[in-house]
Amino acid sequence: MPGRTVKLSPPDRTPAVQSYALEVGKGLGITLEHFFRNWFARVPWLGVGIVALVVAVCGVAAAFGMKAASGKMTSGFTGLLVMFGGVPAGLGVVALVAGAYRKLRTTPAETYLRIVPYPDVPADYYPPRYRGEHRLMHREDGSVRCVSCMMCTTVCPADCINIVAGDAADPPSNKKGVPGIEAEKFPVRFEIDELRCVVCGFCVEACPCDAIRMDSNVHVTAYADRKDFVFDRSRLMERGERSIAVPGGFGPGWRRLG
Repeated sequence: MPGRTVKLSPPDRTPAVQSYALEVGKGLGITLEHFFRNWFARVPWLGVGIVALVVAVCGVAAAFGMKAASGKMTSGFTGLLVMFGGVPAGLGVVALVAGAYRKLRTTPAETYLRIVPYPDVPADYYPPRYRGEHRLMHREDGSVRCVSCMMCTTVCPADCINIVAGDAADPPSNKKGVPGIEAEKFPVRFEIDELRCVVCGFCVEACPCDAIRMDSNVHVTAYADRKDFVFDRSRLMERGERSIAVPGGFGPGWRRLG
């Protein structure tokens, strides 16, 4: 079937369209709509209604008191009664109706407002699989579980992980901060640039030793200096804890276990 060419004509750009007056008016209308909606949702209408009714009662009493004190105010008595009694009473009734309507709503606007003093109180709104700050897990002797296999650096799409591997036969000066070495290799330097990280979680999936995790439920804090976003091995191990995972799964005969 041969293709069909459709010719599109440009829209008419009249002076009204060119002036953007209509669009500016629409934008102002949306802004005013949100303003009055938020203002209406936050005014204590029940309290305002009660205060207005009290003012109306006091106004009526004051009008009758002024009439009793001076019998010459018969002509302006009706105006005073309306001004000090009728107007506040009408406003009070409207405010009470508005407050009752807001209270009877199934989801009041105030329920959406919640303040959590983070980080003093841990946030409870993270989902179970939320990817937070990285952390390095420990062995029983407190050493890092990482064996410098470079799987995480290989799979990382942002190239934000930098590992310098060390050997168990290295002199003790190269093993600073590592209590014991059970594996043949260990990370002399393990750094993650959190600014370059895209929070994909590939490093956690690729790690065969359960050495790196992102289940800290802590988002990366804002810092003023870029170097503070580069987490080294000691900083990553501060959030880590002992891991009881067994590398290698169920062993060579895992197929026969099912």
